[in-house]
Amino acid sequence: MDKTLTFCRIGLLLLLTAAVALAPADVVVDRSVKDAIAVFAAADVIADVALDPVPLAEVPLLLVDDGDVPLSESFSTLSEYRARLAGLVNTERGKAGLGPLSVSELLQAAADVRAAELESLYSHTRPDGREWSTIRRDFELPGRGAGENLHKAYPEPEQVMASWMNSSDHKSNILMPEWNRLGVGIHVGSDGTMYWAIIFTD
Repeated sequence: MDKTLTFCRIGLLLLLTAAVALAPADVVVDRSVKDAIAVFAAADVIADVALDPVPLAEVPLLLVDDGDVPLSESFSTLSEYRARLAGLVNTERGKAGLGPLSVSELLQAAADVRAAELESLYSHTRPDGREWSTIRRDFELPGRGAGENLHKAYPEPEQVMASWMNSSDHKSNILMPEWNRLGVGIHVGSDGTMYWAIIFTD
């Protein structure tokens, strides 16, 4: 392929395509773009805007400035969602005169497992038939008690929190005076569905 033509074609590569191909594992990506990438990735090529394959070896590293992209869109990181949801929990606790909860990395890991399990079975029962609380033993979680809030489909932490605060059981869990730690788990399903889990402990 002529070098000048190659340069021009690479210059026309879809920025989203390049970004998805290089995206870290914790980046939420648009499902339709991700599926399109998979077709070409299998052949070690990437498509330009004319849908002609260009060898990946010829594609330079492209960085996308997504500073103006809303958090609900393709380049939002799951860590940012976790921080936002944990902050919303503490905001609601503050309104109720309760102390803030500390984010625990151990609880975060356990909540991530629970969020991933929800794709197979959206329930407080785990896919293998055990109760959700067995996650405490799996991760040797601290505390004498624990609580779990689950949600799916909503793409924004604010929507998830609003739904929980409109549910008496979920709201009670968020405002439980005994809790002092939490972990937020998020999983993006194979169809793009967002699964959310929070685990609380004392």
